[in-house]
Amino acid sequence: MNFNKKDEYWQERAEQRLINAENLTSDMIRNLKTTYEQAIKSIQNEIYAFYGKYATETGLDITEVRKRLDKTELKDFKKQLALYYDEVKRLGGYSKDTKSYLRELSAKAYMSRLEALQANIRWKVESLYRQQQLKLFEVLSDGYEETYYRANFDIQKGIGVSYTFSALNDRAVQKAVTQKWQGSNFSDRVWIDKDKLIDTLNQTIPQGIALGQNPRKVAQTIAKIMDTKFSNAERLARTEMNHICNDATKDAYKETPEVLQQYKILATLDNRTSEICQNQDNKVYKMSEWAEGVTAPPFHPNCRTTTVPYFDDVDLSNYTRLATDYSTGQAYYVPANMSYKEWRASLTEKQDKAFIADKKAREQHAEDKKQLAEYRKLQNKQPELFEGMPRTLAEYQAYKYGEPEKYEILKENARIARSLK
Repeated sequence: MNFNKKDEYWQERAEQRLINAENLTSDMIRNLKTTYEQAIKSIQNEIYAFYGKYATETGLDITEVRKRLDKTELKDFKKQLALYYDEVKRLGGYSKDTKSYLRELSAKAYMSRLEALQANIRWKVESLYRQQQLKLFEVLSDGYEETYYRANFDIQKGIGVSYTFSALNDRAVQKAVTQKWQGSNFSDRVWIDKDKLIDTLNQTIPQGIALGQNPRKVAQTIAKIMDTKFSNAERLARTEMNHICNDATKDAYKETPEVLQQYKILATLDNRTSEICQNQDNKVYKMSEWAEGVTAPPFHPNCRTTTVPYFDDVDLSNYTRLATDYSTGQAYYVPANMSYKEWRASLTEKQDKAFIADKKAREQHAEDKKQLAEYRKLQNKQPELFEGMPRTLAEYQAYKYGEPEKYEILKENARIARSLK
């Protein structure tokens, strides 16, 4: 069979499939962000309502919140539990622990005020993670199906021959998406993170009350915890998408008339690539050796590495692959057989300096954002000390990492402004 052995063709097609999958994931994450924000607001409202109902002039007392609900309050809570049951039946897919927990609450003859608060918050968390599970299943299904068909199309075009391959149905897609890898599947990971969040909130809220914190402080603490959990959800979505797309590509490889015998690891030539993927780049494995996390991506959370077919009888020196030049911000071509380490070693002093500066700026994003916000507040009070200070985060990072002498002056002026305040 006359395969198209140009490595750049396979690379471009693999990269395009990866971009398509990333776009699907990004759309889902933006939607999920809104869902998390709504859940945070809803949980915070529970906190404010609780304080409004039971707090005195001196605040909440842990002894008071542990008192039992009166008969009317308990009756109202049981009505709320009935609504939770209806939601479980409507959406389905909740864990056995959730259903068991609801049954346990329904059977209780009495309940403390704190237990009722924790139960209501727990339900909001359960509902949030169920929505996350449904959204993730949907986007992973789309990612698997689209990647599978695109990969088969790319292979047919690459070998110049049309062939019949297995069509996907809902059952086949569901089996692929829910299949366990590295001991669990995406749904297991969602529920594990949910249980951890519930445990954290069940500790955080009573602690806040016991310490005499006001409702705003407790609400802010919860928001920070939830923001961290959203970051976990984002990382999970990207990792699972990389897994499912590589799995779909592998399944497409198996559909070829002459099954591909080998594949090559293809990492992204930029400064976001992890050390493990740098070491795996350009390595060749047999299809029989395919093992995710060991010889096939994803090798780690947020992995962007992919695979391409490999043919051991072709000279790749005349072909190319894409890399990023951080001194210009532009993509350029390097030899296809150049590994990540060889590419890094080939950078000029200017390119390498820009590579390091960009990587450091990206890693320092959160810290720099907080620092810039502080400097802006100081600027409002002492504007004469901050003339010409960058306005945007990107400008600030370029200033901080690209013009260290000027940045030192800014730091000193900030120290002076703090002392004046």
